[in-house]
Amino acid sequence: MKWKTSEKREVSIVPANYSIDWDRKAPSKGAAQVKEFLKKHCFHDNMGEEFLIPSSGKLRIDFINWSKEFVIEFNGKGAHEWNEFFMKSRSGYARSIKRDLKKQELVELNGLKFVVITDADLPLTKKHFSDNYDIWL
Repeated sequence: MKWKTSEKREVSIVPANYSIDWDRKAPSKGAAQVKEFLKKHCFHDNMGEEFLIPSSGKLRIDFINWSKEFVIEFNGKGAHEWNEFFMKSRSGYARSIKRDLKKQELVELNGLKFVVITDADLPLTKKHFSDNYDIWL
C-alpha cells in the first residue's frame, strides 16, 4: 500500500505491521471504550492501532480502519484545553494543536476520513458515525 507524505512523495507501508491487538489494554478509559466499540462493529475489518505516519517524525494515529477508510483520534480531557500538567508550557500546548492539525492534513491527503472522538461523544453509537462522518458501520 502507498502513503503520500507531506512532501507529496509516496512511500510503501504494510498495514499488517499495525494490526490491532484487540486484547491489548488501551491507554485510557475513554480509548478503551472506543476500542471496545470498534471491536463490536469493525472486528472483521482490516483495523490498525498506533499507526506511525510515514515521514512525519513521531506522529501516530490511535485507530485506523483500512477497510472503511477512516481514522479515529481519541482526545480525552485536556487534549485541546490548556493543562499545565500535560502541556508544560503554552508553547507546548501550541505544538500539540499543530501536531493534531498535521495529522489531519496527512490523513486527508491519503483519502481517509479523520474522526475525532472526545469524552463528550461517549458512549459511541453507529448513528454518531453515520450522522457526523457519513461512515456506516
